[in-house]
Amino acid sequence: MKLVKDSVDIGLVVKDVNKSLEFYRDLLGLKYIGVFLEMPDEFARKGPIFSQGFKLHGLEAGTSMIKLVETKNPPSGERGKLDAALGIRYLTFIVDDVNAIYKELSAKGADFAGPPIEIPARKATIVMLRDPDGNHVELVSRG
Repeated sequence: MKLVKDSVDIGLVVKDVNKSLEFYRDLLGLKYIGVFLEMPDEFARKGPIFSQGFKLHGLEAGTSMIKLVETKNPPSGERGKLDAALGIRYLTFIVDDVNAIYKELSAKGADFAGPPIEIPARKATIVMLRDPDGNHVELVSRG
């Protein structure tokens, strides 16, 4: 796997996005870059990753990004979904080619949540897989 970014992004499912923004932006001084992805319920529920719609709020932390995951009903309690609990839920690696990596790692028996998903609004392709402990790892390629 060839990384194209020297750091990882971390996704936090939060109970109250305003309180979380007060902490990360106002208290810790991270730069808020805004909502960079909003997925409605009907689209999110079709995939294997979330049980409901969400908004991703981004904050810069050096070359890393803290992604605050805002849902209408946190946590959902649905087993296996990223929004089933509060806290750190996944880490993200920015890679060169999600589709090629998906093919390669699938052949090696990797535990993917589903096939790659195209996000046209972000000009990105994403895929989620699980590590041996069930932690979610997101792979993203842009372009």
